[in-house]
Amino acid sequence: MTPEQRQRTLENYRQWQSLSPEERQVARQNDQRLRRMAPADRARVIEDFRRFQSLPPERQRELDAAHERYQRLPQQQQQQLRDRLQRYQTMSPEQRERFERNAERWRQMSPAEREHARDQIRQRAPERESPGQYRRENRSGGPGGGHGRPAPGQGSYGRERHPGGPNSDEGRPGPGPGPRGGGRWSH
Repeated sequence: MTPEQRQRTLENYRQWQSLSPEERQVARQNDQRLRRMAPADRARVIEDFRRFQSLPPERQRELDAAHERYQRLPQQQQQQLRDRLQRYQTMSPEQRERFERNAERWRQMSPAEREHARDQIRQRAPERESPGQYRRENRSGGPGGGHGRPAPGQGSYGRERHPGGPNSDEGRPGPGPGPRGGGRWSH
């Protein structure tokens, strides 16, 4: 064993000794789950973990806190966030850039400004229908393609007047599954 390997083994042993019995059990379960993964998936998880470990401690704490918030969300909201992440990952570079600009604009707004923006969108929606019907995930892929664009001759929906606005999926920050997909010792 090289001196580096010996040092790493000693550090791992000390870390293991500092865990509670419950944390050790979770770590064993995670190790078993990792070993059952397909090689490509296992390599991705290991790389994600290494990237996380290379982050500054403050950023690690931020991501841990975001993951804890995500875990407390109802399953339906977690699924919505996973769907949004998947949509983000399929965006073109131009769409991602626009999304990031809108997200930053949204973060700069005060809570009162955000609520005002949401109210404006709600007021533009036809009174007979709720704003939730305009959400992308609730529309079919009909003539407008289901992507926030009405077909020619159709009236525009509240969100379409302001793509990436406060009632759209674009630019809405929030907790989500981080790169690790799990808490420090849990998954």
